[in-house]
Amino acid sequence: MRIFIVSPLETENYESNVSSRNISLFNSPNREIEVITTVFNHRYKRFSDINKVMNYINKHRNINIKIFKSIAYTNNISIRRLLFNLQFALKTFIYLLKYVKKRDLIVLNSIPPEILFLSVTAGKIKGARLFLDVRDIWPDALNVKTTYKTLFNTYCNVLYSLSFLYKFDYVSFVAPTFSIWIIKYKINYFNKVFIPLGFDEKRWGSIKYYSDKINSDSNRKHINLIYIGYLSEQFDLTHVINCITNEKFEKKINLTIIGNGPKEKYYRRISNNNIIFKGPLSHTDLVLFMQNNTFDFGLIPLADGAAAYLPNKFFDYIASLTPIISLGSIDCSNIIYEHDIGISSKNNPECIKDVFRKIDNHSMQKYKDNICRIREKYSMNELYKNNIISYES
Repeated sequence: MRIFIVSPLETENYESNVSSRNISLFNSPNREIEVITTVFNHRYKRFSDINKVMNYINKHRNINIKIFKSIAYTNNISIRRLLFNLQFALKTFIYLLKYVKKRDLIVLNSIPPEILFLSVTAGKIKGARLFLDVRDIWPDALNVKTTYKTLFNTYCNVLYSLSFLYKFDYVSFVAPTFSIWIIKYKINYFNKVFIPLGFDEKRWGSIKYYSDKINSDSNRKHINLIYIGYLSEQFDLTHVINCITNEKFEKKINLTIIGNGPKEKYYRRISNNNIIFKGPLSHTDLVLFMQNNTFDFGLIPLADGAAAYLPNKFFDYIASLTPIISLGSIDCSNIIYEHDIGISSKNNPECIKDVFRKIDNHSMQKYKDNICRIREKYSMNELYKNNIISYES
């Protein structure tokens, strides 16, 4: 029995020598795994270094890789992205029909829908078992422009409806509210489990690398915020930036932005000197930056109408002992409340101003102490070892 992991953008992790959720969930010495992917780097919109990719794969003797040639795209929502998905979906469909055997396991992401549909179809034709990892939810999670929204929603709904005619052996999901999406599409399954993304301790290092961040300076007259991520419609910093640039608070508020994207020019236009744009950082450089700089809060500013979930940045903040301000995300807010590791509010001007006014040195120290206590709980090692799924039979 073999495990086929269908993941078109998988090599982005391999190139950076970062642990992959797919590999971490399924890898063990006695399992034969084949990864079906491309070498396109979705994060930087370029092709990955094939030598670095193979160096990563060669460390795992039981893992083989099938790399399909692909086109590139520069915009996440574009015709070229659609063509990329269709090209990969068709090649994967043919490959699975040729090599998959009865009772093999095919591991699939919930997006993009065209890749899911053709892979599921091939799997059912061959009598394989299916594992669905609901890591993102389309069209709910995307704030598509009104002109295309109805068309895009219909496109997704049709493909998902066809994909979910079949029963899945396993369904995992990365955020509690994603269970609503699973119900919405009436997904049939034998087993379902909640497995958050978590952070990679091999990448971020142990807590000792962040020990100098634990104690806050009680005399400081400023608050340092950070946002890590793609600057798109899904996470909206508009209200945060406007509050920092146009309002006066007891403490001076600074914001550092790590990342780029289609909204970067707009954010730069409405910013003042309190907003620092660092651009995108590699996985390694981001860790070094967070180890060498202390921030009081990491931001998760979910846009109005975007799907609430637990993004990678949430766990990046936990890994770097950075308390969290969640604006608009129910899933993030629930964990923040459970462990008292930050502040939750709505993503609108009045609520954000209220949050900034209430921040004090005592609460910041409390959040940091609490995040130290729960950090290990949200590492990939801890989360995944408690969710080992048996599928050998």
